[in-house]
Amino acid sequence: MNDTSPVGTPNPSARRKPVIPAFILFLLSFWLLVVNTQRTEAQSITRQVQIDLLQAQASVRQFYQAQAEMAQYRDRERLQVPGYSSDLSKVVGEFQKHIADMHFRHVTCKICKSHVK
Repeated sequence: MNDTSPVGTPNPSARRKPVIPAFILFLLSFWLLVVNTQRTEAQSITRQVQIDLLQAQASVRQFYQAQAEMAQYRDRERLQVPGYSSDLSKVVGEFQKHIADMHFRHVTCKICKSHVK
């Protein structure tokens, strides 16, 4: 069989048929590689999203825990306000009794001297 016709053009029946299955095999392999890569990337992205979600949940838990601790601290301080007020009133009363005679102008009192220095 002659591969060329008498004019010099290739004979249509003499085409290479094995090239098409090889090309199809190449495309199929390439497609499987792309699909597998996409699946791996999707799994990686899914894992990263899960990690980010867990980190966000932990941050929210820490925030609410800090809020609860601050609320407890404020409540404890509110309970101590009457004690602070009574202590302050005692100190102010003692101070007013101490300076009632205006002796701080002379700075002869031992207590007043210590505050002036």
